Amino acid sequence: MASNTNIASKEDATPKVTADPDPKQNPDPTVDPVPGVDLDTDPDLSVGAAELLEMERSCRRQLSSAGLWPAEWRARLHNRLGLLLYGQVRFDEAAEEYSAALEAWPRLAAAAHNRAIVRYRMGYFQEAERDLMLAQSLEPENTEIATGLQETRRLLRAVPAEGASS
Repeated sequence: MASNTNIASKEDATPKVTADPDPKQNPDPTVDPVPGVDLDTDPDLSVGAAELLEMERSCRRQLSSAGLWPAEWRARLHNRLGLLLYGQVRFDEAAEEYSAALEAWPRLAAAAHNRAIVRYRMGYFQEAERDLMLAQSLEPENTEIATGLQETRRLLRAVPAEGASS
């Protein structure tokens, strides 16, 4: 169910640390907060642990200074951090970052989809279904989301409801 985009090199996968925005100015919404990095796709998790830790720190530094950035940018940074944590099997933390992304910008389908993946992996199928329904409402043409929703619903039908007698 995870969305993957091939990354040309480790260098392309590493978030670039950008200067903190000037708090006296509104950031230009047309300028990418992390140039050259797609914040919605999985980072190249084949890099070493030290590099993953540095990518995580970079995202956290960016988020600590992102208060005046457009909500979409903050959401994408939270989503990126969630992907890094998910890749390290830190599912609870990843889900928190995806939730923060959706709080910042509720229209980020990638965050809803990614949180659904975490919940699915943790066995929270009803919550995963809700997240997939949200993601599908935001990106109705996304076949990966539709397939995930079908699979989750199939599992929900196969698992007896809580409290049901056997």
